[in-house]
Amino acid sequence: MKDKRLPRLFILAGFLTAILLAYLLVLYDVQVNQHESYLSLSAHSIPREEIIEASRGIITDRKGRPLVSNSSVYNLVFDTSRLRQGEDQNEAILRLLELCQSEGRAWTDTLPISQTTPFAYTLEDYSDDQKLRFFDYLRTFDRSSAALSAYILDHPELAELPAEDEDGALTAEEEAALTSKQRAKRLLDYLPGSAVTASLLQGAGLSAESVLLMLRNELELSPSFSLTQTRQVLGIRYELALRRLTGYTDIVLTEDVDITFISLVSDGGYAGTKVVRSTTRQYETTWAAHILGTTGPLWKEDLENPLYKDYPMNATVGRSGAEAAFEKYLRGKNGRRVVSTNSDGKITGQYYSKEPEPGSTVELTIDLDFQQFVEETLAETVENMNAQDRRRGKDDWEERGAAAVVELVNSGELLALAKQL
Repeated sequence: MKDKRLPRLFILAGFLTAILLAYLLVLYDVQVNQHESYLSLSAHSIPREEIIEASRGIITDRKGRPLVSNSSVYNLVFDTSRLRQGEDQNEAILRLLELCQSEGRAWTDTLPISQTTPFAYTLEDYSDDQKLRFFDYLRTFDRSSAALSAYILDHPELAELPAEDEDGALTAEEEAALTSKQRAKRLLDYLPGSAVTASLLQGAGLSAESVLLMLRNELELSPSFSLTQTRQVLGIRYELALRRLTGYTDIVLTEDVDITFISLVSDGGYAGTKVVRSTTRQYETTWAAHILGTTGPLWKEDLENPLYKDYPMNATVGRSGAEAAFEKYLRGKNGRRVVSTNSDGKITGQYYSKEPEPGSTVELTIDLDFQQFVEETLAETVENMNAQDRRRGKDDWEERGAAAVVELVNSGELLALAKQL
């Protein structure tokens, strides 16, 4: 008897064969006929690893009420590594700054030269560390380095050379054996930040305007830039140079941008830009400010502290108060994300290679309501004491200050800590 299942099996086998042939034809078309096309697309798919910033831990009082938290913001970042071949870095920066200016946005700029003519140094507004960073930046250019070397040889007393029993000290014979160039470098290396003044730079023949003109030539800014535009672009180039010392190619140009501004950047095709999500510290109260402290950027000098040994150089760290004291708990661990873009800069895919881990919550022993009461009472008491002294008409009286500490006797926990100066 003939098996009735055979026709069905033949039909099924034929169907599977047809599917296999179709698959092979598609594979052949992709691998052979369209090989060059897909190879080109693959070559223009650019994978880029990005660091995802972890949020910092929050600080609360003993009842869990937030004293310091975070708010989510978007920052505009300029990244030189995102510039395509043929795009001029200086032109891209100027275009971005003109956008910021038209939208009333401030941007990061710590170049210690005034923004408008007549140009002058503004070093008095900066710390000694910031002065030294600017001084070291000038030393990277031949012309300004030669001028500073000549000046320091005429004024060696400005340098603070190590004493005989300190590291780095040289014997008299070793000092005498130094060439002029070596001696100048040694003196410049030991110049303290407090000695970096406008008078020193001008004495070396480096006026603020001459430095701007020198930098314009060295960094190849277009002659069509006005002096004001030159100063603006050089401010960003200076920030980028500081970041490059620590291995980074980007800077946060302006923070906390809104959707309208983001749309302008996206639609305008601004070269070298990206908008990144970040967090900023949100101080929920004006009380206990001296306890909570502040945060700030991590600088190269901080890396001598073992606490920061594995920190990225663009990290934000606690600078004072509880923010600094509990840094190792508040700090989060950044994540990493791989983003693929095409030749037009549009994102074609992304995934997390490491999820960010937020920092821990730190609970202080102070009570916010009680802290407020103590601060207000202390301020009122000090004001009354000073008012009494004024009424007495003392010729040599001085403004008084005071401090108050409220502590739980059994545990030593601080409920309030106030001062009034």
